[in-house]
Amino acid sequence: MKHFLTVVVLGAAVVTLVSAASTDGAISFEYHRYEELRKALVSVWLQCPTITRIYTIGESFEGRELLVLEMSDNPGTHEPGEPEFKYIANMHGNEVVGRELLIYLAQYLCNQYQQGNETIIDLIHNTRMQDFNYLSSNSFEITLELSCDKFPNEETLKSYWEQNRNSLVNYIEQVHRGVKGFIRDLQGNPISNATVSVEGIDHDITTAKDGDYWRLLAPGNYKVAASAPGYLTVIKKVAVPYSPATRVDFELESLMERKEEEREELMDWWKMMSETLNF
Repeated sequence: MKHFLTVVVLGAAVVTLVSAASTDGAISFEYHRYEELRKALVSVWLQCPTITRIYTIGESFEGRELLVLEMSDNPGTHEPGEPEFKYIANMHGNEVVGRELLIYLAQYLCNQYQQGNETIIDLIHNTRMQDFNYLSSNSFEITLELSCDKFPNEETLKSYWEQNRNSLVNYIEQVHRGVKGFIRDLQGNPISNATVSVEGIDHDITTAKDGDYWRLLAPGNYKVAASAPGYLTVIKKVAVPYSPATRVDFELESLMERKEEEREELMDWWKMMSETLNF
């Protein structure tokens, strides 16, 4: 059986990793059992406390906590306009390469951040994790196969890391492509849960509480629509480059405002006709 690394890509930014690191900054290429994973998560947090957060999303069938490590310049806080990204590994307990690579990735990001790697600093400062309600409605899920060996020898783990390190980092960077922006009403108030649709693509997303959205798209020309209950839909033509994401904001007019405008226009017309015909 092959190893699987499940990748969930969001429209806003942090890297969430079930992962670990040692406090001395050295990557240890070895397998981690559950208790070792818990200790490793704490080690990452202790090494980089200003850019990490540990939390739980529940328990496994056997009652073990499902811990998550978040990495961001403001962990635990949604920052309007930032894209979000999530890696998930170890979907099956005996398919271990994906889990170990994310352990190494978390430590690598922490180490490189502390050492002043500008690429990693920029990535962490401009990418963050989203809450799970947003995740479930706005994610793109991709499964990557990393190995044909379910449980390879421990001495091969370093080579797996070296072969996949750059790809793991570069894949996170892809979240900064496509279109992004805010959806507001005519008074500038954010519209949450507004729908962003792309013509010809059957995958809509919704805005966060601040009206912000991110929509991953390959380079090309698109028609992007913004809609919300009680508002008129707005459609824009957008040319999307390879990188970075194109900013596309929307202002939606409420149906009540439109009806009021139409009523006023009708009254003005009636007044004009009355004066003209001497009613």
